[in-house]
Amino acid sequence: MNNKTLGIVFGALLLIYLMTKLFGGPKDRSFDPNILQIDTASVTKIEIQPSEGEPSFTLDRSGGQWVLQRNGQSFDLAMGSVGTLLSNLESIRAERIVSKNAERFSEYNVDDSTGTVIDIYAGGKKVKELVAGRFSFNQATRSGISYIRLLNDDAVYAVDGFLSMTLTQSFDNYRDKSMLKLNQADLTKVSFQEGTTRIEIAKNGNSWMTDVTEVDSTAMASYLSNISSVSGTAFLDDRSQVGQKIKEITFEGNNMTGPVTITCYQAEGASQPFVLNSSMNADAFFLSDTIGVHDRLFGKFSEIFN
Repeated sequence: MNNKTLGIVFGALLLIYLMTKLFGGPKDRSFDPNILQIDTASVTKIEIQPSEGEPSFTLDRSGGQWVLQRNGQSFDLAMGSVGTLLSNLESIRAERIVSKNAERFSEYNVDDSTGTVIDIYAGGKKVKELVAGRFSFNQATRSGISYIRLLNDDAVYAVDGFLSMTLTQSFDNYRDKSMLKLNQADLTKVSFQEGTTRIEIAKNGNSWMTDVTEVDSTAMASYLSNISSVSGTAFLDDRSQVGQKIKEITFEGNNMTGPVTITCYQAEGASQPFVLNSSMNADAFFLSDTIGVHDRLFGKFSEIFN
């Protein structure tokens, strides 16, 4: 092979190498993929600023207990919500850098307005700041990509998975939505009250009775199975929209701290007709339409006697 041929081959290989580096080669790996290294045990507060100007809220740990706060008010937390958040933060592993251009932040929803800003504190000191951005899903590979940026850093990182969907959850997703949790075998009595109408169903052996009349066992079993775990959906924080009491249903049984009563009110000027409140979660009021939680608790109950 003469020198001219060698020169052509060398030039072609060099061109391929340069094209690969510029367009098709491995992404920038000159970074530590563990971009958010935190000791979750030392975290004492997490401030979350949702996107699009929604009010910020905090998760504050005091005396070993986490409290959800917004606008000076405290709210009950959904069980496991803080643990899940900390676990998600701890597990962040960047796959690659997709941009180092601040002008492209909005493309990945990692600027201050379109992204969710999360500040992490330990012992009163802010230790980490990040912005959780856009989530994209690849139908071909059936995989998701989340985009993350550390505040005061122009690098936008791609993280495999659904991380953005969990980190950008709304305030209400952290709140306790529980209304009813029952063990069907423990129940001994169900009482319904609407106006002057009162119905009591008590367990007698393996049967359910109203006074001396046996209730359809299949219908009763189906009803109780359907309400063993009930959660609200849409919170109603404006108490002025809670109208007149319509009806209530009470559950009593063994191994319970006490009776659980769910009260149904007429909604006033709200988007749905009913407001529901449970003594199990007394500070929370929920809106319901005619086919949602209201129907599970009250509508299906009336079907037992049809």
